[in-house]
Amino acid sequence: MNNYTFATGSEDGSISLWATNKTKPVQTLPDAHGSTWISSLATHPNSDLLVSGASDGSIKFHKLGYKGPKKCLVEETLDLDCKGVVSCMQVGLQGRVLAVVVSPEDRLGRWTTCKSVKSKIVLFKL
Repeated sequence: MNNYTFATGSEDGSISLWATNKTKPVQTLPDAHGSTWISSLATHPNSDLLVSGASDGSIKFHKLGYKGPKKCLVEETLDLDCKGVVSCMQVGLQGRVLAVVVSPEDRLGRWTTCKSVKSKIVLFKL
Protein backbone atom coordinates (compact mmCIF):
# COMPACT_ATOMS: atom_id res chain seq x y z
CA MET A 1 0.00 0.00 0.00
CA ASN A 2 1.23 3.46 -0.84
CA ASN A 3 -0.05 6.92 -1.77
CA TYR A 4 -1.69 5.51 -4.90
CA THR A 5 -3.49 2.47 -3.52
CA PHE A 6 -5.91 1.91 -0.65
CA ALA A 7 -8.29 -0.78 0.58
CA THR A 8 -11.84 -0.79 1.89
CA GLY A 9 -13.80 -3.40 3.84
CA SER A 10 -17.49 -4.08 3.54
CA GLU A 11 -20.29 -5.35 5.72
CA ASP A 12 -20.67 -8.36 3.39
CA GLY A 13 -17.13 -9.52 4.28
CA SER A 14 -15.40 -8.44 1.07
CA ILE A 15 -12.23 -6.35 0.67
CA SER A 16 -11.71 -4.05 -2.29
CA LEU A 17 -8.36 -2.75 -3.45
CA TRP A 18 -8.46 0.68 -5.12
CA ALA A 19 -6.13 2.86 -7.15
CA THR A 20 -6.46 6.63 -6.76
CA ASN A 21 -6.63 7.12 -10.53
CA LYS A 22 -9.53 4.64 -11.02
CA THR A 23 -13.24 5.01 -10.29
CA LYS A 24 -13.84 1.28 -9.71
CA PRO A 25 -11.93 -1.17 -7.53
CA VAL A 26 -8.85 -2.76 -9.08
CA GLN A 27 -9.82 -6.00 -7.36
CA THR A 28 -12.47 -7.22 -4.94
CA LEU A 29 -11.86 -10.22 -2.75
CA PRO A 30 -15.35 -11.57 -1.95
CA ASP A 31 -15.95 -13.35 1.33
CA ALA A 32 -12.55 -12.45 2.78
CA HIS A 33 -14.12 -13.07 6.20
CA GLY A 34 -17.05 -15.17 5.08
CA SER A 35 -20.24 -13.18 5.52
CA THR A 36 -18.92 -11.33 8.59
CA TRP A 37 -18.67 -7.54 8.66
CA ILE A 38 -15.12 -6.25 8.15
CA SER A 39 -14.73 -3.75 10.95
CA SER A 40 -11.09 -2.67 10.58
CA LEU A 41 -8.20 -2.61 8.10
CA ALA A 42 -4.55 -1.85 8.76
CA THR A 43 -1.39 -1.73 6.69
CA HIS A 44 2.24 -0.78 7.01
CA PRO A 45 3.05 2.07 4.57
CA ASN A 46 4.82 1.02 1.37
CA SER A 47 4.61 -2.69 2.21
CA ASP A 48 2.82 -5.69 0.78
CA LEU A 49 0.91 -6.39 4.03
CA LEU A 50 -2.81 -5.78 4.54
CA VAL A 51 -4.47 -6.84 7.82
CA SER A 52 -8.24 -7.16 8.09
CA GLY A 53 -10.33 -7.56 11.23
CA ALA A 54 -13.96 -8.58 11.49
CA SER A 55 -16.85 -8.27 13.89
CA ASP A 56 -16.49 -11.94 14.87
CA GLY A 57 -12.96 -11.35 16.23
CA SER A 58 -11.06 -12.91 13.34
CA ILE A 59 -7.92 -11.19 12.04
CA LYS A 60 -6.45 -12.12 8.65
CA PHE A 61 -3.16 -11.13 7.08
CA HIS A 62 -3.14 -10.71 3.30
CA LYS A 63 -0.09 -10.45 1.07
CA LEU A 64 -0.35 -8.04 -1.84
CA GLY A 65 1.33 -8.82 -5.13
CA TYR A 66 1.05 -8.17 -8.82
CA LYS A 67 -0.94 -9.88 -11.54
CA GLY A 68 0.46 -8.27 -14.65
CA PRO A 69 0.63 -4.49 -14.17
CA LYS A 70 -2.04 -4.39 -11.43
CA LYS A 71 -1.49 -4.65 -7.69
CA CYS A 72 -3.85 -7.18 -6.18
CA LEU A 73 -4.55 -9.34 -3.15
CA VAL A 74 -2.60 -12.52 -3.74
CA GLU A 75 -2.86 -14.75 -0.71
CA GLU A 76 -3.97 -15.01 2.89
CA THR A 77 -0.87 -15.68 4.95
CA LEU A 78 -2.01 -15.84 8.57
CA ASP A 79 -5.24 -16.12 10.54
CA LEU A 80 -5.62 -15.03 14.20
CA ASP A 81 -8.61 -15.00 16.49
CA CYS A 82 -9.65 -12.65 19.30
CA LYS A 83 -12.79 -12.98 21.35
CA GLY A 84 -14.98 -9.94 20.73
CA VAL A 85 -15.30 -7.36 17.97
CA VAL A 86 -12.14 -5.99 16.32
CA SER A 87 -12.75 -2.23 16.57
CA CYS A 88 -9.42 -0.82 15.45
CA MET A 89 -5.96 -2.01 14.36
CA GLN A 90 -2.60 -0.33 13.80
CA VAL A 91 0.70 -1.74 12.57
CA GLY A 92 3.67 -0.30 14.52
CA LEU A 93 6.10 2.11 12.89
CA GLN A 94 8.79 -0.55 12.48
CA GLY A 95 6.24 -3.12 11.27
CA ARG A 96 7.00 -5.48 14.14
CA VAL A 97 3.83 -5.11 16.24
CA LEU A 98 0.11 -5.15 15.49
CA ALA A 99 -2.06 -3.36 18.07
CA VAL A 100 -5.71 -4.48 18.08
CA VAL A 101 -8.57 -2.90 20.02
CA VAL A 102 -11.14 -5.55 20.92
CA SER A 103 -14.50 -4.53 22.33
CA PRO A 104 -17.81 -6.20 23.24
CA GLU A 105 -19.73 -4.35 20.50
CA ASP A 106 -19.29 -2.49 17.22
CA ARG A 107 -18.00 1.04 17.59
CA LEU A 108 -20.78 2.46 15.38
CA GLY A 109 -23.72 0.64 16.95
CA ARG A 110 -24.84 -2.43 18.85
CA TRP A 111 -25.42 -4.83 15.97
CA THR A 112 -23.09 -7.40 17.49
CA THR A 113 -22.64 -7.76 21.23
CA CYS A 114 -20.48 -10.13 23.22
CA LYS A 115 -21.24 -9.40 26.88
CA SER A 116 -18.50 -11.67 28.23
CA VAL A 117 -15.77 -9.54 26.59
CA LYS A 118 -14.17 -6.50 28.20
CA SER A 119 -12.70 -3.75 26.03
CA LYS A 120 -8.95 -4.25 25.70
CA ILE A 121 -5.88 -3.69 23.55
CA VAL A 122 -4.11 -6.82 22.32
CA LEU A 123 -0.55 -6.68 20.96
CA PHE A 124 0.69 -9.25 18.46
CA LYS A 125 4.38 -9.53 17.67
CA LEU A 126 4.92 -9.78 13.90
